[in-house]
Amino acid sequence: MWRRSSLGWFPVATHILDIVAFSVFQYLTTGPSSPLFVYFVFSLFCGAIRWGWRGTVWTAPAVAAAFIAMGMPVSHTIGSTEFELNRFVVRMGHLLMVTGLLVYLGRHEARQRNEIERLARWPPVVDGDSSLTVRRLLEHAASILDARRAVAVWKRQSERRLHLGIWTPERFEVATHDPAAFEPLLPDALDDSTFVCTGPVTDSSTVVFSRAGASIMSPGLPLHPRLLRYVSGQGVASAPFRTDELSGRVFFTDLPALTPAIAPLVEIVAREVGSSLQQRETLRQRQQTAVSGERVRAWSPVARVRGRQPPG
Repeated sequence: MWRRSSLGWFPVATHILDIVAFSVFQYLTTGPSSPLFVYFVFSLFCGAIRWGWRGTVWTAPAVAAAFIAMGMPVSHTIGSTEFELNRFVVRMGHLLMVTGLLVYLGRHEARQRNEIERLARWPPVVDGDSSLTVRRLLEHAASILDARRAVAVWKRQSERRLHLGIWTPERFEVATHDPAAFEPLLPDALDDSTFVCTGPVTDSSTVVFSRAGASIMSPGLPLHPRLLRYVSGQGVASAPFRTDELSGRVFFTDLPALTPAIAPLVEIVAREVGSSLQQRETLRQRQQTAVSGERVRAWSPVARVRGRQPPG
């Protein structure tokens, strides 16, 4: 199944043929009580591998209908004594359970694939309004995690100013602050840690800190009180980033179904945000260098002399 294509009519035809053949095998071997019942489970797995969770949803009714249609005539043929009604009901429940499990796993796999695709479509940093670049970065980062709020705090190594970017579906702003107003964001021992708060950001919330592969659970979120006003919400995930010239941290709030397992994805997104901010800073420096070079050339002695010469 993994090696074959799932496109076109041929896979559908072979899938239907498999279900028909499995039904015939069971009908000829004591029907619903046949040990070949496991073939129907194989059909569900084949549908999931070929077409994802949708393939399971479409295969399950066909398998259930074949199982019921096969059981009815068998019950009248061999009689109620030999027909095991309990086993028939249990196996129907088994099909429903396997279907639900495969649909859940298929949707989980689809979400993971979607996250990878959105990471691959990370927006490039281009010339233009630098604030617009920050907005696009935070909006795309929030969409990967399905967060309704993204907050980035960063500063350059060569200056003291602290930059704060806030994105929500309703508003966006970038501001510069005195670092003393927000520092320290976290205690020094947790400065390089990734953390996940699965509940509301309160003093009683349980926070899971992850660092160097180890996890630490702590009651409450030791975040700067002024920054808590911007990251409050139901569920918070945050990770730091560091580049050659920048260091900072990204926060995501109001995430659905937040669990500590999301920490690695948050770290990847934070590194991408930091890398894009670094590219933005490099582009800004190049533009400033180009403007300074033009001014130097415009005011150089040679340029002034040429400017005084009459044309042609």
